[in-house]
Amino acid sequence: FPVTINTCFIYRLTLIAVTVVFLDSPYKLSAQTIITENFDAITGGYPTTVLPRGWSQGKYGVSSNPINQWDLLNGSSTTNPIVTPPSASNCLRFQSFAIPATEATFVASKRLDMRAIPVGGAALSFKLYRNDRYPANTDRIQVYVNDSASVTPGSASQLLLTETGSGLTAINRSITLAPTVAANGWYTYNYIIPNTYNTSNVYAIIVGISEFGDNMYIDDFSGTPIVTGK
Repeated sequence: FPVTINTCFIYRLTLIAVTVVFLDSPYKLSAQTIITENFDAITGGYPTTVLPRGWSQGKYGVSSNPINQWDLLNGSSTTNPIVTPPSASNCLRFQSFAIPATEATFVASKRLDMRAIPVGGAALSFKLYRNDRYPANTDRIQVYVNDSASVTPGSASQLLLTETGSGLTAINRSITLAPTVAANGWYTYNYIIPNTYNTSNVYAIIVGISEFGDNMYIDDFSGTPIVTGK
């Protein structure tokens, strides 16, 4: 079958729509849309808590610190550590350098339509900057999927995902903690949303957890919502 690739720009998000046929889908035809977000459409005023259209954030658990949040900034405004975003100018930061230990905040993707998700599930990935300062501090991220743009400790509707390469449910910032890596830098982490999330309202949610080490940075989010065909 021919594959049609259409590239367009919708507000602050780049969409690449690839029309394919899933034989295991209950629908006759489905469009698999790869959504990418590099946070570069927001310009000026760094750091800013303004997020791309459809993205949101909120506290995870008890929090008393006003800077317990994700913010967006460019490479020249990064600190503790200073980083260069991997693809263009901007990235997201969780300020675990200043946020008290154990406090956490989530950032939720735009809504993903999974009504025609295949049996094998849908992929998502992003890059996390990891470094060697404060090597014993367990600043870390966890990734959830939910049918609403939020996560709450102990909620039954959300699912904690396992990173496919490491088999871990938490990725530490420190390169000497699991999963260990050899050098400071950006590393890609991959997840699968299971096909039990086969509704039109699915959200990928990244939780940053502080242990008062260095800041954490993420960039180049990629998700695969399965949008039903006509």
